[in-house]
Amino acid sequence: MAYMLERPRQKNELVKRFILMRCRLHGNESDPTIARDFQLAEEEAKSCVDAEMIDVIEEITDKCITSCDLNRYADRKNPCVFAYNLASMPMARSRRLWSQAMEVRDTKLFSLVAPQPEDWKVNFQITVINVDQDKLRKSASTRSEFVLAIQEMVASFAGETVLPEHVTVDIWPGCLLSITVAPSEESSAADVRQALMGVSLASLSEALADAFDTMACHWSLAIGEVQVGEIRAPPILVSDRSDAIWKVCAHAAWFEQNSRDWDGAQGGAI
Repeated sequence: MAYMLERPRQKNELVKRFILMRCRLHGNESDPTIARDFQLAEEEAKSCVDAEMIDVIEEITDKCITSCDLNRYADRKNPCVFAYNLASMPMARSRRLWSQAMEVRDTKLFSLVAPQPEDWKVNFQITVINVDQDKLRKSASTRSEFVLAIQEMVASFAGETVLPEHVTVDIWPGCLLSITVAPSEESSAADVRQALMGVSLASLSEALADAFDTMACHWSLAIGEVQVGEIRAPPILVSDRSDAIWKVCAHAAWFEQNSRDWDGAQGGAI
């Protein structure tokens, strides 16, 4: 009777497990245990989610984990590996695969999960330089002020009806910012994207400096002239679902790669 009391597993959990197992399978295809576990995870995911969706998620995940693998291989300092890397160019291949994964996200995945324009938002990524990242990570109040400065900067370019509270900022390592803008009732996501597409790097840096000057912790957080280093990813249309699925795929790939690196460095033991 115990099996009758089990709580049904949620669809999101089954899809997340499928993504994690797909990452684990990469490079371990000959391991029968991992292959069996992946097959089970795939069957469970396809039992509750459309098979076409699972196939698209698998394509994104494959490209992400392969990109992470090549990225780390490109950092190896062994002289023989270094010489081989000069010929095989793993870093360039890694970046190309990551771009391909993003293209699948922006085309196939987005069309599947967000057919209605009212579900659309705009996302882009920038890096901010000359900021004390250690203090930004440890101080919640400083981080809140920093996020508010970014929100005000983005809102100033996104359209007259877009307010700072329409802007969501995720801070990733290296002060890479993933910024999502929700359109106001008077505007559309396409309008916001069009407005942001025309903003130059210099204009972003100037607006950031102005917003940064209003922060109480400005002098303690800045370690130089704070500015936008680069626009890592241009404005694209996203939805909450496509963005969430992409983040799970990307973070699962890096989690698996980091776990392998840790196991290799520690000889398999902590």
